[in-house]
Amino acid sequence: MAQKAYGGVGGKARNGIALYCGVNGKARKVVKGYVGVNGKARQFWGARGWRRETDIPYNMMEGCAVAYHDKIHIFGGNASDVRRNHYSWDGEVWRQETDIPIDMTYPSVVVYEDKIHLFHGWNHYTWQEVGNAGAWNQLNNLPGYPNYANIVGNNHAVVLNGKLTLLSSNASNYGWWRYVCVWNENADDWVLSNVIGNWNYQTATAYNNLAYLMGGSGGDNRPYLIWDGSAISEGGYIGYNFQYGSTVVYNDKVHLLGTQAGSEENNKRHSAFDGSTFADKTKLPYPFYRGSACVFRGKIHIFGGMYNIHQTEHWSYEE
Repeated sequence: MAQKAYGGVGGKARNGIALYCGVNGKARKVVKGYVGVNGKARQFWGARGWRRETDIPYNMMEGCAVAYHDKIHIFGGNASDVRRNHYSWDGEVWRQETDIPIDMTYPSVVVYEDKIHLFHGWNHYTWQEVGNAGAWNQLNNLPGYPNYANIVGNNHAVVLNGKLTLLSSNASNYGWWRYVCVWNENADDWVLSNVIGNWNYQTATAYNNLAYLMGGSGGDNRPYLIWDGSAISEGGYIGYNFQYGSTVVYNDKVHLLGTQAGSEENNKRHSAFDGSTFADKTKLPYPFYRGSACVFRGKIHIFGGMYNIHQTEHWSYEE
């Protein structure tokens, strides 16, 4: 009977009722679920689901993350002393990389032609790893500089149909404040593709040859938008208020991670979009918004966010 079941851990018998696993010769109780990973106890939700990974080395809110050269790279943040931060993670430890040349809060990042492209306001930088080092290179400013405002946090970079594409979504009335532009590598500059009407969205995701724009003010009565490379059209409805969350493509679906709307429990929301419908997935392990996310080695990874007690946390999700 389980009530009398005992397991040997570190040379001692431990009661099987509480369910223990061995980590570094010590018993760790499976209250929220612990497994032994590299000599440490790591939390997990379910056999797969969410699992605690190595914490990030600083409080990170309103930064960004991307997978590049078999590492995760994280950039910037909200606090004044972290806005130039750049770290990489190889699956085990975090390493400090070359600082970003300027302060960045709410930057956007994408990998294109073997380089990291990082955007913030009008600024466009690339970073390329050569051997064990890397260097930053500043490219031409975005369209509209310096005559039109480009609000810091609302540039969304994607690679759509093989082209580096930037969708700008700003909430002020200064000229070119909502546009799509495409990088022309032959001219080493941007080509303004289209000026868009009244929209202000917080995520852009390339999926099935389209760019989906989701999130932002307006609640669950606001449709997502679709950019097909030449025009914007309205899609359907998410079904709930998706604000300040993150989106990634994983297992051939767009995953919507977190939100800033309502209760802490609601802010753990996680859903997946297949191009037509949304389905709820395993909730996030903590209220997540204004954090960062990427896909790395077949798992979703999330980092930091608004909640102070979670701003150094790093979790992965696997189906």
